[in-house]
Amino acid sequence: MNADDNLMLWDYAHIRLIDIRHVLFKAGDKPNSYRFPAAGFLYLVRGSAVFRLNGNKHTAERFHILHSGKGGQLDIDWVREELEFYFIFYKASLTLTSGLGVRRLFEKNSPFNDSMNLPRMLRWICCFK
Repeated sequence: MNADDNLMLWDYAHIRLIDIRHVLFKAGDKPNSYRFPAAGFLYLVRGSAVFRLNGNKHTAERFHILHSGKGGQLDIDWVREELEFYFIFYKASLTLTSGLGVRRLFEKNSPFNDSMNLPRMLRWICCFK
């Protein structure tokens, strides 16, 4: 799916916030694997870490954002320094004003189920604005 289609679906989306979870790990911790119970974002507010999200490796520092669809698998290799982040879970649906073409696109390839490294994606989208 191209960036324009992605942005259009976000424009037509109704987002319902499900839960916000605060997570803090101390240096030396080896966190367990975590499966996303719903689509959501991981927002890193302190520290840095190497994450594996659905098998894809990401090096993240403060203010980094990752996105995963429901069922996404998160693994943190190990914590070298104190690590603090938030999970922000949501449920997306289309608004009533969305047309048939938008609904078909949503059913075919929804960005709410994808894993994304948002800093890279946001830099790419900003180039086209």
